[in-house]
Amino acid sequence: TLIKTVYLRVLHNKVSDIVGVETRDLCGVSLRLSYRVNFEGDSNKWFDVENYVRFLTDHIRSLLRHAIRQYGVEEFYNNAVRIIRDTILGLPNESGIRTGKAFEENNMRIYDVEVLGVSIEDETIAEMLVGAQHTVVEQTLEIAAEKRNLDLTQQKEVINQQIAQAQAATQQLAIDLEIQEVQKRLSLNLAKIESEVE
Repeated sequence: TLIKTVYLRVLHNKVSDIVGVETRDLCGVSLRLSYRVNFEGDSNKWFDVENYVRFLTDHIRSLLRHAIRQYGVEEFYNNAVRIIRDTILGLPNESGIRTGKAFEENNMRIYDVEVLGVSIEDETIAEMLVGAQHTVVEQTLEIAAEKRNLDLTQQKEVINQQIAQAQAATQQLAIDLEIQEVQKRLSLNLAKIESEVE
């Protein structure tokens, strides 16, 4: 739905589009996207393209169709936002900043893109993907619970070992004290015997 105006908004234009693409395994996917667009540089070139919205959307649709064709439906569905942003805005540099998509024809540049929706057109495949994701989440939660149980068991066993060591140390101390007492009694008895003998 185009908005016709005699003015050109130079900064922070918003262009929305719905793009139909196909994955490597011939599964149709519908994308709802919103582009953020600035006009930069020489203002004499800004009007060189009669309908910049159509120009932008046609070009980006072509880019996305080619890029997404390289992925299977599951891989694309799991990484859709990253793949779309990498395709349109380029890979982030060391600082995490993307260069955006520049158009030399009219000095237009897409500086950001929002992925508003990714829907699989085949309902059966969509349900299978959602089911697979639910299974992964369930398994992840089960593993996390088992790890927590393992940690709890290990901590309990460490405490039990420390208790056993403390009890053993106490028993050993009691035995040592008893041995000392028996030795003292023995010494006393020997002394008495010696005294009686004398």
